[in-house]
Amino acid sequence: MPASRLPIVGAAVLAYEDLWRVFRAMPRLVLYAFLIVLAVKVGEDTIPFRIWSGAVLGHILGFILGVAQSFCLTPIMIAVHRFILLDEVARGYAVDVRQPSFLPFFGWLVALSLFGDLIFVVQAAVTGLPLLAEILIALIVTILVIAVWLRLAILFPAIAVRAPGATAGNAMADSKGYASDIFWLFFVALLPWTIVSIGITMILGPGVAHPGAPVAMVFLIVASIIHAATLILCVAIASRLFQGMADRLLRPV
Repeated sequence: MPASRLPIVGAAVLAYEDLWRVFRAMPRLVLYAFLIVLAVKVGEDTIPFRIWSGAVLGHILGFILGVAQSFCLTPIMIAVHRFILLDEVARGYAVDVRQPSFLPFFGWLVALSLFGDLIFVVQAAVTGLPLLAEILIALIVTILVIAVWLRLAILFPAIAVRAPGATAGNAMADSKGYASDIFWLFFVALLPWTIVSIGITMILGPGVAHPGAPVAMVFLIVASIIHAATLILCVAIASRLFQGMADRLLRPV
């Protein structure tokens, strides 16, 4: 276990300050993030429910849309990491797979997305077991997946700034013992957005579940704004986590 703990509230406040700085310094990039998320959500809404409800086909389509979104968002996420860590302001939005950071960054986004699918694979595999066994196995796998996601959070800023030793092994080693702290940091930072999302859903009512309805369109836009903002917030948190560990701010007492 680490001898020092992450300053949860302080780090969350700093991430929000970074979010505001990104909005001010790169508003066009933020707009592109919103438009990309909105386009994917519109795509999801236009696919007939009977296709989404099909376990295999719906899951494949969802994965394809997720990969497309990750591909389009990769330049934005890299730019935000570099802005926070290097004070580098992106001049515009461009998908350049020749950029040294692009393919490793995008590849790990897809890899962690596939790893997250392990939850659904296991749930399907344990179907038919006693209910308690199903719940216990699903819970263990979910905790494992989340723990790996959290500990690899610092890998993405390392790739973005092309830090030496930007590997999954080093990220896992550097974040050893901090998984619970990282979890609570993300939880505290994202809690206000979760509350806002729930509140907006309750205010708009059941109409949000009917694609094409005016209320559903409003909800789609608001949800895309929240998604884009929380994405940039998560990038900011990962950047500060990487910075703190790289600068050896977490020293044993």
